[in-house]
Amino acid sequence: SVGATLLASTLPGCITRPFARPAVGEVVVVGAGIAGITIARDLQALGYGVTILEGQDRIGGRIHTDHSLGTPVELGASRLRGQKGNPLTPLLETAGVTYTKVEWSNLSGRSSEGIPLDEKKLSNAKGDFIRMLAKAFIRNMGRDEDVSIAEVIERERILRKFTPEEELILNFSLASGEIANGSPFVDASWKNVREYQGFGGSDQYITNGYDALPAYLAQDLDIRTNQHVQSIDYTSSPVKITTQDETLKANYVVVTASLGVLQSGGIRFSPELPLEKQCAIDRMGMGTTNKIALRFPKAFWDTSKYALAHGTTSFGNFPVFINVDGYSEESHPVLMALLPQSYRNALDYVSDEAAVREAHQVLQGMYGTDIPSPIAGVRTQWKSNPFTQGAFSYNKLGSPGTDRDDLAAPVENRLFFAGEATSRHNFGSVSGAYLSGQRVAQEILQASAPVQGT
Repeated sequence: SVGATLLASTLPGCITRPFARPAVGEVVVVGAGIAGITIARDLQALGYGVTILEGQDRIGGRIHTDHSLGTPVELGASRLRGQKGNPLTPLLETAGVTYTKVEWSNLSGRSSEGIPLDEKKLSNAKGDFIRMLAKAFIRNMGRDEDVSIAEVIERERILRKFTPEEELILNFSLASGEIANGSPFVDASWKNVREYQGFGGSDQYITNGYDALPAYLAQDLDIRTNQHVQSIDYTSSPVKITTQDETLKANYVVVTASLGVLQSGGIRFSPELPLEKQCAIDRMGMGTTNKIALRFPKAFWDTSKYALAHGTTSFGNFPVFINVDGYSEESHPVLMALLPQSYRNALDYVSDEAAVREAHQVLQGMYGTDIPSPIAGVRTQWKSNPFTQGAFSYNKLGSPGTDRDDLAAPVENRLFFAGEATSRHNFGSVSGAYLSGQRVAQEILQASAPVQGT
């Protein structure tokens, strides 16, 4: 079998030379994802001295584009969630990032035994699923108590009789929904399912590399990679930030570490975070979605389709393969499997070889044992990555939407929080991370106003 290899190249645009810092508003930002880079970019433009400390050997956070398979493969964020009114749209244009409409109606699929699925039913699968949720919302409007999305869907499911093929297609839709939500539906809050507020227009799939966005935004910033922030002492000003190499001091510190890192206690805070904030962190949900991309010597599937649906009774077992070839200007026979957390923790803890082998076996069941073996592969392990500990946040059963506001709240006007998990209505998205960065830049500007007036 072909072992999967991971590419972890540092993106361009990082400057490690020391900066001559102004006396006003020195800031240290923890994390070089979109939120952290946005904060640094905005504040530096206003004359602040800003240093970003990043634990990994690359920038971008949960934007992670791999180029080792001959075509850009998005191992992290891969979409622009609505292009109309989205603050990222003009930035992507300036950064040279291209995208195309996500065509969830352009699918083909086969069962685990290789039986083709009805393409008309597949093309209607997303719409059918949305209508099911809409009916469920109407039936549950008067309920005050929270239940899981899974419980509500199951009630709807028993109201309608499905053919065996329709059951397979529904399983595909449900698993795809869990992937988009970042969590098993059994853990997700139905009451807060409408908290997310997207932008106008359709979802867009990034075609030439999302990594160009952080590279563009990070130009001329002081970013120090491979710096694992271990503790933050905000007892008094200046705040002390300790990495494995040194202790830095700053007037203001911004934490953009993922919710998973905060939940794990990966950063020690002194004093401990306020009880309200810590309770919010503990209640919120951090989910996992993983990807396995495989390059083949030639395509054995219909390359005109957006994705390949896997009809299986084993829920979440490689439910969908994105046809990366369909988004490349040149022919690149690459398929990318998406896995929900409910399927064996999205294979986060199995070896590269085992993950690639299992993906290939599923494809053999769908297309026959004579399909070629992959010649290269890459995969993600967001949960076991100590600098992410999950893919993105979700609205967990028992966690009110106000938890995101509590996570976002500054502490003592010295310690600030940003990142997608702090976004009340755009969580789980690059747009939410970007907007949170803009919010914190304004918070620091306000916090330092008396200093600037002296």
